[in-house]
Amino acid sequence: MPRKIWVSTTALRGRGGPIVQDNIKRAKELIHQAALEKPDIICLPEAFPGYGVSRSTAMEVAETVPGPTTEMAMSQAKKY
Repeated sequence: MPRKIWVSTTALRGRGGPIVQDNIKRAKELIHQAALEKPDIICLPEAFPGYGVSRSTAMEVAETVPGPTTEMAMSQAKKY
């Protein structure tokens, strides 16, 4: 049976970097803020870990799965 769901979206608002770990920390804070509204789904910006990070190619900020970004996302999903 269909049901309504609550979706929360997030944005870095033009701020990113200077390193991937800073973006992961900001994303974790955004998840916490969004979770206060108790959504069913929280959406993060696409490719947010590399946003604002100085690099020549995307491969320079690529991570393994599991990796720092997925570990953070999984821990926050479990928490909320």
